[in-house]
Amino acid sequence: MFIFLFLKLIIQNDMKQTYSLILLLFTSFSIFAQYDIGETDITFVDASRSDRNIPVQVYYPATAAGSNTDIVESVFPIVVFGHGFTMNADNFLNVKDFLTPKGYIVLLVNTETGISADHLTFAKDFNFVANEMLNNPSSFFDGHISDKAAVSGHSMGGGASMLAVKESDTPFHTVITFGGVETNPASISGGTIDTQGDIPSLTVAGELDCVTTSGQSAGAPIDLYNALDSEYKVYAMIEGATHCQFGTGTSLCTFGEIGCSAGINEATQHQRMFTLMCDWLDYFLKGDCNAIQDFENYLDNNNGELTSSQISGTLPTATADLIIEGDASLAINGTFESYQWYLDGNIIDGATDAIYTPQESGNYSAVVIDNNGCEITLVGVDVNFSNIIQLDNEKMDFE
Repeated sequence: MFIFLFLKLIIQNDMKQTYSLILLLFTSFSIFAQYDIGETDITFVDASRSDRNIPVQVYYPATAAGSNTDIVESVFPIVVFGHGFTMNADNFLNVKDFLTPKGYIVLLVNTETGISADHLTFAKDFNFVANEMLNNPSSFFDGHISDKAAVSGHSMGGGASMLAVKESDTPFHTVITFGGVETNPASISGGTIDTQGDIPSLTVAGELDCVTTSGQSAGAPIDLYNALDSEYKVYAMIEGATHCQFGTGTSLCTFGEIGCSAGINEATQHQRMFTLMCDWLDYFLKGDCNAIQDFENYLDNNNGELTSSQISGTLPTATADLIIEGDASLAINGTFESYQWYLDGNIIDGATDAIYTPQESGNYSAVVIDNNGCEITLVGVDVNFSNIIQLDNEKMDFE
């Protein structure tokens, strides 16, 4: 079907629509492709903070697995991830194992690994790394990064993610936390976590997490969730999950869980956390319009894998209406990636702008593509050329 439409548009010399179809095809392939994992180490230097060194382990879709292998000739969103207290990047290789094959560039920030970790500094590292990757990428990544980014983290790294999105220069489109805790300075101010534009947030907790239980001075995931001002936010508690099993390997994290028990093993916990994370990212960073439905279906029908879940707010999908413009034209009240007008359900060749002036009577409708790559069909407007009225000396309208 795609090939047929592609050839038809070329024959019609409709380059704008042809380009839109190419983008749609690219998005579809990038959503479902599975890639090998390439890896490289980058030390970012923040001149504004006394040339602070920020070592990062970077994992990317590659033509072959290995160190510094060639990156796939495509563009990919980035996910900046922060480790928990007394942990390091190596404790979260599971993040790259799940996300990179699906077409994400994963950046595991490897600062603040000691017992005197500075939460705000950690958060500023997240923002600096993301801004550099998006705006000043190295030659290796230049031309391979989309304009979409997420910040995520575990425990302290989750709390620092909250601080990161509070910063005025946050480049992130969504935030995801796993067993997140409150920080010092506090991310919650006046009962609210300001997400700088109300970016969507996913807060994941463990049922048997005895490190971040509610009432501790550090605060619990549910406390972070309740404070977030996101227009659309979700809280999900994984049945049987513990605090440290969001990561992998050995670390001092396990000392905080002495005396605690796990209801599921590490591999099962990872499968459940990434079922949530992958669908969420596929929608908000890749524009997979079915992914958010899969995500919400999993919340409702997870066969006991989740103990509880909550959704607050409205999913920030684009909306649009057909409105009557001056000079007897129809217009779409919104900014979208592409437009296509229809008359009585049939495509109008070349009618690919936000405003269209009807040439004959009939039912005019439109289809637009939003910045998530999702298609929106607008309800039609009946136009009868025998029923055009004069509103004033300069404006015409349809009755």
